[in-house]
Amino acid sequence: MTLLVEYVILGIMSDYFIKHFYDRVKDSSWPEITTYNEFLKLPKAIVTECNTMHNFPSRLCELEDVNYWQDQTIHNTGYRYKNVVYVPVQKCANSYYTKFFKDQLGWTKVKLSELNWNEVDAFGLLMNPMTRRVKGIAQVLTSAYDNNYVSVLTLLESSNFSKFISTISILDSHTVPYSITFGKEINKIHWIPMELFNDIALKKQIMCFLATKNINIEIPNNKRINQSLTDKQKVFTAIQNIFLSTEPGAELGLLFAEDVKFYNNLLKTYA
Repeated sequence: MTLLVEYVILGIMSDYFIKHFYDRVKDSSWPEITTYNEFLKLPKAIVTECNTMHNFPSRLCELEDVNYWQDQTIHNTGYRYKNVVYVPVQKCANSYYTKFFKDQLGWTKVKLSELNWNEVDAFGLLMNPMTRRVKGIAQVLTSAYDNNYVSVLTLLESSNFSKFISTISILDSHTVPYSITFGKEINKIHWIPMELFNDIALKKQIMCFLATKNINIEIPNNKRINQSLTDKQKVFTAIQNIFLSTEPGAELGLLFAEDVKFYNNLLKTYA
């Protein structure tokens, strides 16, 4: 992500969270504010109280720190056994393998941000970043319509709505680029590209990796959790077709160029 994009996003978030911070601590006699600029123009006594009694400068530093936000995300979770860590990635069979490693094998839940990456061997699964993005958009959209796939498919037939969909880059945690999610640690994780393997072969890849770390397990050949239903697959295909028929915008490239490069290089290592 470019510095310009980061600063715009952080600026919006700062205004949003500053207002909520201010509303929690404000006296009934204090004026209303919605932005940081308005906060700076408050009477000096109010600003001083916020800074000294409610530690506002510390909170502002958090809001402006990308590392703080990475630490808060769902992507900051892993599951550890000895010095091996499974790194789940949303939309990448994470429900199935989280259940397996956490619930069945009892691996310990850890924060990735607290790991010493020089002391662990981490692994995870990735799919094509653009495919994952479309899957994420499809999930958000169908969830917003209470999984009424017929209504969603009808909506996607509208040219106006198609234009709206075609402008979307990121919607929620399912669509955040890998490079933003994991930062520089992305290169410290052993990734297995999902598109190269069927379910059985994918499990063998995982078991082979673990065997090299002296962890010998058998992953059962049962079906993965949350596999797409036929109607949900139709929604995915409809959204994918919208993006395939539309020239990608520069903004999309800014966000996902690093992901595409990383994933293409990953495929080469398995070629």
